[in-house]
Amino acid sequence: MKHILLLLLLCSPLLIKAQYGFVVTGGDVKGTEGSVSFSAGHIFLQTTSYGDGSLMMGIQHPHETVITSFIEIEDDVILHFVVYPVPAVDYLFLEVSERGTYNLSYQLFDLTGRLLKEDVIGDSHTRISLYGLDPAIYFIRIIHNNKVVEVMRILKQ
Repeated sequence: MKHILLLLLLCSPLLIKAQYGFVVTGGDVKGTEGSVSFSAGHIFLQTTSYGDGSLMMGIQHPHETVITSFIEIEDDVILHFVVYPVPAVDYLFLEVSERGTYNLSYQLFDLTGRLLKEDVIGDSHTRISLYGLDPAIYFIRIIHNNKVVEVMRILKQ
């Protein structure tokens, strides 16, 4: 029994998972009231995708923002576009304030100007798959009646 207990104690550090990081700087500060240890750096993240969503593990997560744009496509017709999440992982969502027959479409480009995807925006909520694309900056171009009305910069992780 003692040998099994000793073996478990020796193997337990192998079973424990902890977060690790790349520390850029750090140090110890001591004063009359006590001491403080500090470090600054990037915590490594692991992302796992499941169907329509993804799970990010770690401490420092990217701040997700929403890109909004108001576009006047015709006299007295102003559409409100929302693109989220930014940065995106596997999917990007494009929402239009009104559903209608405004002949809207989108095009997705990389930094070199190569067209990667294009499709019609036929609903108020459009999901754009970024699966298989490298982490980089991309551009989404909104088109109305063969005229570019908006270009938005997107970051994919």
